[in-house]
Amino acid sequence: MNRYTRLALNIGGLVAVFFAGRFIYKKIKEKEILRNFGNLSNITNNELGNSIGQQTADVDYGIYAKQLHEMMDGVDWFNSNESKIVDLISQMDCKTRKGTRESFNNTYGGGQTLDTWLAGDLGSSNLAMARNLMNCS
Repeated sequence: MNRYTRLALNIGGLVAVFFAGRFIYKKIKEKEILRNFGNLSNITNNELGNSIGQQTADVDYGIYAKQLHEMMDGVDWFNSNESKIVDLISQMDCKTRKGTRESFNNTYGGGQTLDTWLAGDLGSSNLAMARNLMNCS
């Protein structure tokens, strides 16, 4: 094996290690978010909890804003967080979405809005769905 072949294999190996490490890091962060949020399979989008379908207890919108920020922060090489972002938004009622948007813009926006972050991280169909959910009245 000549010198250039060995060099190419070494570079290829380093690139593979980088992507594998990034993938593992993303999975760890994803598990951490799910651990802090609870089991998503137990959460439904029904409004059977009370008569008007809104949360009656005080909600810490910062928790939702932090979860969205952690899912959108950094590069998502495999687009694995797109559906999770839309799922998280769809599980909120309108009041929670508005509070989360305000909390995100104040805490994590850095001069950009939540909508700008969503546009940068979501594909066209997921972005349209997320925007429809966030623009509730």
